[in-house]
Amino acid sequence: MAVNETGGNMRTFTIRRAMTLTGISVLALAVSAGGAAAGPKGKQFGKIAAKACAKERKAMGSEAFGELYGNPAMPNCIGVTGGEARSDAKNAAKGCKAEGLKGKAFGKCVSGKVKSELAEDSAETVNAAKDCKAEQEDPAFADGHEGKSFTEFYGTNKNGKNAFGNCVSGKAKATA
Repeated sequence: MAVNETGGNMRTFTIRRAMTLTGISVLALAVSAGGAAAGPKGKQFGKIAAKACAKERKAMGSEAFGELYGNPAMPNCIGVTGGEARSDAKNAAKGCKAEGLKGKAFGKCVSGKVKSELAEDSAETVNAAKDCKAEQEDPAFADGHEGKSFTEFYGTNKNGKNAFGNCVSGKAKATA
């Protein structure tokens, strides 16, 4: 009977090694399958968010878009919108599941609902941004707002640079 360096039976050593390698292989397969399942969905949310942000920027203009999302505007928008897309997808999946849809029909149902919800949210944001831009440019703004300028009224940080974003956020939430 062969003996390995540690003094154990060679057959026992071979069986343990085979079991260990099998366990590692199964674990690696499970991790890669899980990653493959999660990867495209995450990328898809990013693509949907990027398209929604591009439409939003085009509708409200680059300057207002930059004021709303800060610097860098597009990545910040995608980060916010991607999170919304994920939560919208969970809600849409529940609705589509309740409808009894499966397979491709289920996927199309969820995708359609998510895109619709993002378009609605984007329209609310664009309309709020247009309203805030009008307020920002209104020379008589202070008369109707306790004598405060737009920046003083909406700004909350020391330099008031978040005033436009706070205005848009408040108006968009009010219409939602």
